[in-house]
Amino acid sequence: MGELESGMLFIKEPQHEICELEKTELYKRLSNSGVKTVEYIRARKIEDDRHVLTWIEAKTTFPDPQTERNFAGEINAIAEKFAQSLELFAAVMMNKLPDNESEFEKFRQIYEKAQFRMILVIKEHQKEWLWPVTDALHQRLKPHWKIWNLNPSKDILVLNEELAIRHQLIQQLNI
Repeated sequence: MGELESGMLFIKEPQHEICELEKTELYKRLSNSGVKTVEYIRARKIEDDRHVLTWIEAKTTFPDPQTERNFAGEINAIAEKFAQSLELFAAVMMNKLPDNESEFEKFRQIYEKAQFRMILVIKEHQKEWLWPVTDALHQRLKPHWKIWNLNPSKDILVLNEELAIRHQLIQQLNI
């Protein structure tokens, strides 16, 4: 039922709700050109004809914004993954990037009305460390949330393991 990513057991069922971007043939073809993606997209039905498409990225650790120089670089790398994943998705949906075997196709019928969301899950991250990462990610993604009409406070989230369990993204590991 789950798959280990960055030391966390992500729930990737039912399969028709999931597109594992990094495993698609399309991404394999494009990755040599510098295209970056998040781990996967999940579709969830929220009402009769409305869905949420969530782009999910997982990290084992994240730099401390107070003490580590590479904090801004890591924020930029995460933002780039979210932005390029959205662009890749949009290119396929707009038939600008043909791909007959695309896992994206399962979302073709819902994407026009779907709400988009971006979630970064950081393993073993303390709650009080989430806000600086969230604020920095919101700032870095501001042009994108304006373009895609996202509400950053509910559509761009940074979660630790505890919150990811509550959002039913991961299962608690029994070690």
